[in-house]
Amino acid sequence: GGDLSASALAARQSNFGLQALIDDLIKIKLLETSPVDETEYHARFYFHPNSISMSSGSSHFIFEGAKTSSSNDVFGLELFYESGAYKLRPRLLKDSYSNAYGSKYTLSNNWHVVEIEWHVSTAPGANNGSLSLWIDDVLMGTISNVDNDLYRLDQVMLGVTEGVDSTTSGSMLFDHFESHRSSHIGP
Repeated sequence: GGDLSASALAARQSNFGLQALIDDLIKIKLLETSPVDETEYHARFYFHPNSISMSSGSSHFIFEGAKTSSSNDVFGLELFYESGAYKLRPRLLKDSYSNAYGSKYTLSNNWHVVEIEWHVSTAPGANNGSLSLWIDDVLMGTISNVDNDLYRLDQVMLGVTEGVDSTTSGSMLFDHFESHRSSHIGP
């Protein structure tokens, strides 16, 4: 319906970026299916909240990784709006089907480079799975010591991937998405 488009307005590192127009409750996302049964994954992209309107306390996911055969979102980045500020919070799925959450990190209403590094536990009971989050090339935090050896990754989604509510509207901007099987991407 034109809610997800290539746009010069969304360009940060190139001529065109990805614009996600939120005007209803429908998920709008770019799907990347090059990961294949991965146990480690790194991704980096530019993100701009672009003054989207959100009621205080509302949130939705802007980036998620999943295992398609089980329909499980194995990690995610949730965008919040609280006390007049945008915030990002990482989430990591555990073998118990519950989630481990990181802290919320404040974002200005401007371009930010966002990077994640995801690992599954090396063996049952090892409890060494993790998810690290960088914002503007600064390590903000790591969710660590997680039992998540049951999960593998075979797709990621960028945009409005889950949980948008009727109080949210406007356009978010994304650009220069990059992913690797291993190794940190940033400088």
